[in-house]
Amino acid sequence: WGMTFLALLGYVATASTPVDPPAPGDAIICLGAGMSKTQGWEVADSASIRRAMTCDLLYDEGVAPVILFTGYGQEISSAAAAMARVAMEQGLPQEAIILEERAQSTIQNAAFSMALLPQDTRRVIVVTDRFHLPRSAVIFRGLMEAEVEVVMVATDPRFYTLVPSDGRSPLIWIMREATAIWTNAARGVAYTLGGMAGIDHDTRIAWFN
Repeated sequence: WGMTFLALLGYVATASTPVDPPAPGDAIICLGAGMSKTQGWEVADSASIRRAMTCDLLYDEGVAPVILFTGYGQEISSAAAAMARVAMEQGLPQEAIILEERAQSTIQNAAFSMALLPQDTRRVIVVTDRFHLPRSAVIFRGLMEAEVEVVMVATDPRFYTLVPSDGRSPLIWIMREATAIWTNAARGVAYTLGGMAGIDHDTRIAWFN
């Protein structure tokens, strides 16, 4: 765990952010982080807000015609809907929004999003915080159909100044992520063994709430 934490810390500290937007795709997938503990459970937390603003910026730059917001959040409001509201406040049209409101983990973000993507999708841009990119990349590329290209994009660093943290510090997020990497590795083994035992995909995905 310590080596994983240090590797993540080094990655976040040294990785550069591309100046130009990625090549166009068929959809942008915005991964929810959570809901605000300080402003009310119906409001997206600062990490989710920054991700939503990044996705809206990519949409404005013509990267994709739709944004799929994914995340359960809280019973009072899903993270997906809260992020969509943020993006709409930035000018995103409602017809460009797809909501996935069930996912309670990154694995479920990927699994549940697949069925909602536009028909004939061949390239998706997945947006999340930089510390979350490595694990998300492994999960999305592992679960997406083989013909779908997955491009990972980090939250635009400019939004960290505009939207300061309202909860966990970046260091706490990285500590949490170092744990999640190993937890997901164990879950991946359980998912594979469950499939070998004949347990259906939907049942196994439900394990990952």
